[in-house]
Amino acid sequence: MVVSLLQERAFVYERELLIGGEVKNCELLYWNEPYEYLTGKVPTAEDLERDYTKVWEGDLPAEPWGPVPGVRDTEEYASWLFYVTNTAPEVLFSQEQLRERGGSHTSMSVGDVAVVNGVKLLCRPMSWLELNDPTQC
Repeated sequence: MVVSLLQERAFVYERELLIGGEVKNCELLYWNEPYEYLTGKVPTAEDLERDYTKVWEGDLPAEPWGPVPGVRDTEEYASWLFYVTNTAPEVLFSQEQLRERGGSHTSMSVGDVAVVNGVKLLCRPMSWLELNDPTQC
């Protein structure tokens, strides 16, 4: 069986989280409706309150898969959350927990938001958009 570097880092995450150490608070906000977030609409703070559901909140180790040159810390965490929800979401939540929290889809997708230590990052087709403008959260 071939194990990718990202899968190896997911295992490292689980081990480090269990043994303790420096952690960062993270959240996942999934859009419910409307589907305009799939087409590139950038949500405002009001949109996040109305159209999004917090499907997960927890702590991650200080470096979920080690430093990546040229990648900002918050984007690294968001990318890890994207990877996990698209390959092994049960690491974060069960299908039942997702339904109980009002989540409409398992895998993180375009339009969803990762929050890392209070910094909101919108998932785009090929990147992340930091939502730091007060009118955009």
